[in-house]
Amino acid sequence: MRKFKPWMFVYLVLFIGLTFVSVKNDAENHYPIVYVFLGSFAYTIFNAGIVLYALDVRHEAIKRTWRYLFPYLIAYFVTSFVIDSLFGMHADLRPRGILLDIVIFIFGIIIFFPAFRASFVLAYKQIVTVPDRQ
Repeated sequence: MRKFKPWMFVYLVLFIGLTFVSVKNDAENHYPIVYVFLGSFAYTIFNAGIVLYALDVRHEAIKRTWRYLFPYLIAYFVTSFVIDSLFGMHADLRPRGILLDIVIFIFGIIIFFPAFRASFVLAYKQIVTVPDRQ
C-alpha cells in the first residue's frame, strides 16, 4: 500500500508561494532572462517533485529522470544564493559579514529541506515491487 503524505501538500502550497516570490524577485533584480528561466525551471521541478513524493509515485522512468534533475536542483540552490548575496537588490545596502551569509544559507536549507528530500527520494530510493501471488 502506498503512503499518501498530506502534510507535503501543505508544504506545497507554501512552496508555490515561495516560487512566485522568488521568480518575481529575480525579474525585479534585472537578472538575465536565461537565469530567470532556469530559476523558474528549477522551481517547477521542485514543485513536481513535491507532488510526486506526496502521492508516493514510484516509477523507474521518474527515478532515472530525477537522478539527472536532482544535481541541477542543488546547483541552482547554491548558485542562486551566491548570485543573490552578491548582486541582489539588498546586496550593497548594508555591510554584512560571512556569519550573516552563513545564517541566511542555513535558513534557506531549512526551508528547502522537504523539497530536497522529496527529490532525493524520487531519485535514489529503491523501487520495491512485490510479486503477485499465484
